[in-house]
Amino acid sequence: MDLYEIRGGRLGVIAEEAELQELSRESTAMETYNVGSPPSPTAAEDGSDGEEDAFKEGETEGEIILIRDQLQEKVAEMESFAGHLEEIFLTVEENFGRQEQHLEQHYNDVLQTLSQRQDESAARLEEEKKSKLEALYGQLLACGQALDASKELIETAQEVYRSQDKRLLLKNRGVCQRRG
Repeated sequence: MDLYEIRGGRLGVIAEEAELQELSRESTAMETYNVGSPPSPTAAEDGSDGEEDAFKEGETEGEIILIRDQLQEKVAEMESFAGHLEEIFLTVEENFGRQEQHLEQHYNDVLQTLSQRQDESAARLEEEKKSKLEALYGQLLACGQALDASKELIETAQEVYRSQDKRLLLKNRGVCQRRG
């Protein structure tokens, strides 16, 4: 159910109520003339004359017409007000749609920026990891070479110690000094 249907339904009810009130007033006005004792043929016993009744009836009809015109004006004002409300509603709905699109675009831009930053950070970290692994591998190779050299020196020292030949010790000592 849209706003137009609601507006039309409510204004229709108001117009129907105005018509019912008009009809009830007319029937009430007619009943006042019929209620009570039947009018006398001379109208002297009624306490009123025909001209006064006709005047009241004309006055009542004038009031009814005035009230009906006022109600029609109110209905027109209400229709105009409902039209303005409908325009405002449509404007708000359009603005909401534009804002929603704008926010969605902004959200997508932010996600894309964050994704790019994450990719850049991941690439930078991967490069840093690679360089550190290369440095560690180089240190590991140097450590292995130093370990091999130390092993050779220990073996040579053990051989010299076991052989008890001091000349060999002095000879190896000169070799060690040249390496260091």
